[in-house]
Amino acid sequence: MSIEVRSEYGSGKFLFEWDPANDTIDIVQKGMFYRVQLLRKESGDTYRIVDKLPKQTVMPETTEE
Repeated sequence: MSIEVRSEYGSGKFLFEWDPANDTIDIVQKGMFYRVQLLRKESGDTYRIVDKLPKQTVMPETTEE
């Protein structure tokens, strides 16, 4: 299960997708797709990049009508 996180508390622009079961977020920035795992403070790190791929390989362009 993943949750869409949007500005304006759900009614605004799409910001990122969050998977609370895995503590991962999916972000697209400057043509790249990133899957980032959020880590607990006990591990000393705050996040880890799990995937970094060109946006087109994950999200093919769709034609808008």
